[in-house]
Amino acid sequence: MIYAGCDLGLVAAKTVIIKDTELLDLAIVPYTCFPREAAAQALEAVLFSSGISRQDIGRYLATGAGAEAVPNADGTVPDTVSLCRAIREIDPEIGTVLDVGGATFNAYTIDHGGIMLETAITDMCTAGNGILLETMAATLEMSLEEIIEASLNSTNPLPITHQCVVFAQSEVVSLLNIGHDRQDIFAGIAYYVANRIASVAGRTAPLGRMVMIGGVAKNALVMRYLGQCGLKLTNLGNLDPQAVVAYGAALLAADQANSPGNTRIQSHRPQGKGKT
Repeated sequence: MIYAGCDLGLVAAKTVIIKDTELLDLAIVPYTCFPREAAAQALEAVLFSSGISRQDIGRYLATGAGAEAVPNADGTVPDTVSLCRAIREIDPEIGTVLDVGGATFNAYTIDHGGIMLETAITDMCTAGNGILLETMAATLEMSLEEIIEASLNSTNPLPITHQCVVFAQSEVVSLLNIGHDRQDIFAGIAYYVANRIASVAGRTAPLGRMVMIGGVAKNALVMRYLGQCGLKLTNLGNLDPQAVVAYGAALLAADQANSPGNTRIQSHRPQGKGKT
């Protein structure tokens, strides 16, 4: 049987389809429209690429900040529950999850039973998340992909002192005006982001293996600097790190369809450390 999950986040819609627990296909649609429309486009894209019709999907669950806006979903599940379900399926030995997306930056610890124990959340402007990286790339007049590739060759990352995106932009413009290379400037930004991520990771009690999810996990430059910060991260294999929560929602859809009286959703309110 085929199942689907949609994670409607703050900057993109992510839809995954699975057969039993095996990943079949996924689609990620950044917002260029209303979130509801992005969710519909993500489902349409993944159905088209896989050759599957909506009628073939046994159950379709929505999760994420915009879960209620996902059209034609059969129900909703909390994003933290979806995350725990995905991690339990991917590797039960994973105990620490860094979730760094376009507008989110959280760290979680999850026990081997898939129950979330602790969370650390930061809301310090855009420090450490994808919006800062994308804004700085635009300020440097390059696409994010282009500036990442160019900055991988940097041997002189320039320190960035401001975490607020507005002040950081001014700092970047000043560095350009005095003749610094764009790749060194962006390398410094990526190094700053990596250090912020490592700092928040250090505020949770490490448990088992560590994994990073979210769009920033696809940034090769940040990931390189995270390694230099001493973080050892588990590879997700062929699962896009941006689609992990959507994958968890699809797994929960399968659980619900196969065991109507026992959805296997384990919910436990984490004892969070609050905002950092």
